[in-house]
Amino acid sequence: MRCKPGDVSANLEKAERLVKEAAAKGAEWVVLPELFGSGYTLDGRDRDFSEHFPDGQICRWAMEIAGKYGLLVTACSLEAEGEAIYDTAFCATADRLLGKYRKVHLWGDEPKRFARGVSLGAPVPCGEWRIGMQICYEVGFPEGSRLLAMSGANVLAYMAAFGRARLHVWDIATRARALENGCYLVAAALSAEDGGELAFAGHSRVVAPDGSVLAEAGAEDEAVVAELVPEEVVHQRESIPYLRDLNRELVKNAWSAM
Repeated sequence: MRCKPGDVSANLEKAERLVKEAAAKGAEWVVLPELFGSGYTLDGRDRDFSEHFPDGQICRWAMEIAGKYGLLVTACSLEAEGEAIYDTAFCATADRLLGKYRKVHLWGDEPKRFARGVSLGAPVPCGEWRIGMQICYEVGFPEGSRLLAMSGANVLAYMAAFGRARLHVWDIATRARALENGCYLVAAALSAEDGGELAFAGHSRVVAPDGSVLAEAGAEDEAVVAELVPEEVVHQRESIPYLRDLNRELVKNAWSAM
């Protein structure tokens, strides 16, 4: 999705068109890019576009859209809490927020913009799925996805504004996070220029538990749809049992000693 920085109305209108397109293809769950409503590059106006959960404009929009099209929405927006502003992902149904996650690993000048989250949170339950949420840069931190998988996640959702210059990282890391955890990965990304200075990679994709790409956006403003099958997670984790065979005591002791 290509966003207009600071134009929330236009961005939400476009996002609904994409959600509607996905729903028409049978989607029951949609994932939207990082800061899709406000845009990523806000030139010091982060507070102007931050909101309180769950009563802010973008949260309310997500719940309305979930009800209108009968699906689950996973999205990301700026969250205000006191003086702090967080880059926050959340899962919403028509009735409520099922869970949220504040970005822990901040990229570049983000520590000047955002407060750092302090927890990976628990996977969000939705039917047969347990959704672990991560944001953008965090696709390069395998510890987060591994801990979410060990906590029960069988699908990972990444919302991103990933730099085009590092598209090769996006390609490798999204497939690696799926394979090493034996789970699905759904990654939604901004595309093109946001604010004229940053070029975003796009290439939103759905990755299978074996690391193969099931669907990928080949153009801007495109909704891609794939079927997720819970039994494939079970099969992959039996085929290559990384989670089962992880020496947890060794890893725990090694981290504690650092």
